[in-house]
Amino acid sequence: MTTEKTDDHGRKPQSHHDQAIAALAERQHGVVASWQLTAIGLGEGEIRYRVKVGRLHRIHRGVYAVGYRKISRQAHRMAAVLAYGPDAVLSHRSAAAHWGIGSASYKTDVTTPHSKRSRKTIRAHTARLHPEEHTIHDGIPVTSVARTILDLAARLSKDQLTHLVEEADRR
Repeated sequence: MTTEKTDDHGRKPQSHHDQAIAALAERQHGVVASWQLTAIGLGEGEIRYRVKVGRLHRIHRGVYAVGYRKISRQAHRMAAVLAYGPDAVLSHRSAAAHWGIGSASYKTDVTTPHSKRSRKTIRAHTARLHPEEHTIHDGIPVTSVARTILDLAARLSKDQLTHLVEEADRR
């Protein structure tokens, strides 16, 4: 008779994949993408199994919260970026809110270098960004403050744009 190994609390020990998922999620506000899970060695069946048993919770197609269904605002932003691949960044109103210089809209804005379709809660934009036009802020890929202002300039009134620039300058 074969018995499964358990720890002192009767739990199965974590696999090296589960440890890698946990480490990745810790760096990304608790969310991971299927393309990242594949890169660390999980197959589609292993991902489906983790969804079935409640270790992964679908946020967007191919993006999951690890362990918990309820996620933070930062996790929602990161999940939107992950949904569009490794070259995507938070942008426009969502970037302004992330930088603390504006308010977000209902949809999360994401910019990618390749044309992508928007989704129910994500507005996709297409632009090839210069390396100086994006960065990582609070663990999330995001357009720089200057690029964020540029992206919003044509969409804001003169007063709104002035307020945005003044708020960015104060911060």
